[in-house]
Amino acid sequence: MQGMAYEDASQFQRIQIVETVPFGKTLVLDGKSQSARFDEFVYHECLVHPAMLLHGQPRNVFIGGGGELATAREVRDATRPGTVLKRSAGRRQDDDGAWEPSSLHRS
Repeated sequence: MQGMAYEDASQFQRIQIVETVPFGKTLVLDGKSQSARFDEFVYHECLVHPAMLLHGQPRNVFIGGGGELATAREVRDATRPGTVLKRSAGRRQDDDGAWEPSSLHRS
């Protein structure tokens, strides 16, 4: 670990972003690694693309959770759906702005 980039706590979990040598910035929730800059795309591609291919032409996509928008990015890359609805921690968010290149770029 090179250092701690961010640390905080919500009412649900302890949140850390740590800098690592092999994986870059890594999201850690309650002490468990969730996602790392250099390899997260592997998980998210495998999560999203089979469902998008199986359906064929999805127009409306619901993402339960998806706080870092990596799942939304992969949905965007797989298809151009009409509506994406993301739900995180009891809050509903219509991701109209999530399709802006600045918020869904591949690092």
